[in-house]
Amino acid sequence: MKKAKMLGVGAALVVLLGFLVGCASVPPASFTPGTYRGYAMGGHGPIAVEVVFSQASIVSITVVAQGEDPDYAAPAFNAMPGRIIAAQSLAVDTVAGATATSRAIIHAVSDAAHQAGVNPMSLWR
Repeated sequence: MKKAKMLGVGAALVVLLGFLVGCASVPPASFTPGTYRGYAMGGHGPIAVEVVFSQASIVSITVVAQGEDPDYAAPAFNAMPGRIIAAQSLAVDTVAGATATSRAIIHAVSDAAHQAGVNPMSLWR
């Protein structure tokens, strides 16, 4: 019985610690300002985006090359850049029906952020 109580207390402490770590504030990203080209694989080949960064934010995202089916991919090309910029995050919802393209845009922006000197994981908030 005593051993079970100790395991329960230990499990509770692990959960509490995980909660506290999860609540810790993430420092804001500090980009090397400029324009960077990021790449990722879409459903039908590579997608290239051009991302403009200020020191503190993602300023613009433009899809500059892609081979996706326009009937399915156009909604992602239209929506994803705005979602990422508005959230200043890569943790945004994908476009239904264009999930692979949406994810490729996210990964291409992540590639560009890495080139701009930021750990892309810091943008998943």
